[in-house]
Amino acid sequence: MKYKVLLVDDENIYLQYLSRIIDWEELQCGICGFAKDGEEALVLIREKHPDIVFMDINMSRMNGLEACEAIKGSDAETRVIIMTAYDEFSFAHQAIKLNVFDYLLKPFDKEELKEALGKCIKDIEESRKNKHLRQEMLLRDAVEAQPELLIWKEGLPGKGSHYMVSILRIRKGCGDYDIAVIRELLEFYLGRAGIGSYCLKNDGSCVTIAHVTDNKEGVMERIRKAYESLLEDKNAAILDSAALSCVEEGLDHLQETYRQARLVYENSTKVHRRVACYEDLKSLNTDVSFYSTQDINLLIKYFELRDYPKVDDIMERMFGLSENQMFSFQYIINVYYSLMIGIHSYFRQTNENPISDYMQMQDSIITDLKDCFTVGQVKEIIKNYVYEMLSDCTYVPVGSKKEILVNKIEQYLQEHYQEGTLSVNVIAENLFFENSYIRRVYKTQTGKTIMQRLEEIRIEKARELLREEGIRCAEAAELTGFSDPYYFSKRFKLFCGCTPSEYQMAGIKIRE
Repeated sequence: MKYKVLLVDDENIYLQYLSRIIDWEELQCGICGFAKDGEEALVLIREKHPDIVFMDINMSRMNGLEACEAIKGSDAETRVIIMTAYDEFSFAHQAIKLNVFDYLLKPFDKEELKEALGKCIKDIEESRKNKHLRQEMLLRDAVEAQPELLIWKEGLPGKGSHYMVSILRIRKGCGDYDIAVIRELLEFYLGRAGIGSYCLKNDGSCVTIAHVTDNKEGVMERIRKAYESLLEDKNAAILDSAALSCVEEGLDHLQETYRQARLVYENSTKVHRRVACYEDLKSLNTDVSFYSTQDINLLIKYFELRDYPKVDDIMERMFGLSENQMFSFQYIINVYYSLMIGIHSYFRQTNENPISDYMQMQDSIITDLKDCFTVGQVKEIIKNYVYEMLSDCTYVPVGSKKEILVNKIEQYLQEHYQEGTLSVNVIAENLFFENSYIRRVYKTQTGKTIMQRLEEIRIEKARELLREEGIRCAEAAELTGFSDPYYFSKRFKLFCGCTPSEYQMAGIKIRE
């Protein structure tokens, strides 16, 4: 149950009546205990930590108001609803001074009880939400603070808490998504396992979560299993994968767990798991082999000779992009800028193509890298940036990134034209570009739309098929991605000036 309720009254028959007067489970409440006086109530409050206490005033040993005074002086966040048969202002006034949440006059009916309970639950939820948001802000500050300034602050989870960080990758093309849905999923799958979740960052392509728990025993396995279940939930369709750090004790290790999660996120393409942990990176090589000036000279030499396979090999080694090499996006960016300086120094570029222009590319490179799902995509992005830079410096025309993209689209169309469901959305997703961007680039570069070019290819392939013996028009339509033979005939005539049957007959007569 979401809310624990303690019932306190010195009459056993009234306790039984309270436990049955309403359907507590319907209101997400569970009765965690019964007490006959204030002293018993305080013992159970310390043991059970109830969210709500229904407390009678007139009891032996310790009455309800005395118990409320003791609760007020403790750290308990319990809300107390006083129950009494005495309709006196002095009782109500004293209860207010003791921060009693509500005051019910006996006898009350179930509607009055449900109303008081509903108001109490609403207050608890609002308080939990505000506390959670405050803790998120403090944890976010802790991740971003300078290490020497990192201290535990009041309002954070307990000093002995264990921390870990997860980074959830958002599926490309999801557009705007509701972070509240992710919060609900985390609460359902991890909250019930005793693990708190705090959203630290949400940049559109990934969501960074800090997890906190007081019990480290088996927590890594619990979190991994919880995420595996979470990612299978139909409500988690926007999430592609989860990258998890190790579990560390103490706030001073939070920044380290964030660094670990970043490395797992950046290397998830090499781990090949939807839920990848820092432990999974142990199989990767962490040694970095820095390149020399000789490497830059060879890179430029092979580029000028248009020996692009060797250029690619040198770049792969320089950027540490081999399959078993661990890398970080920050390392790649640093290598890129260092390489940029080396290439510009080699050509002594001063006025033309100033290096500051390339420095401004950082945001776009990082954005491109964060959207990568495979090592191949990382290599393509780095290759495009470096080739463009080399081309600018050496004046060897290799085509801009837009021309490269157009060529990729053309190749994809040539390889997949037979698929009747082929669309720009499908192409964009598989080439890892945004839909409207590839539409715009292709139209600007070629003067036609992607779908116009697809239809051209399909008609060209259909003409080739119709020139073969034994191919029927309906088969030619199906083999070239046209699901409707009538529509195929209509479009074929528009392109070729005759129907497929007429075209086929003309070809037969020529062969005869």
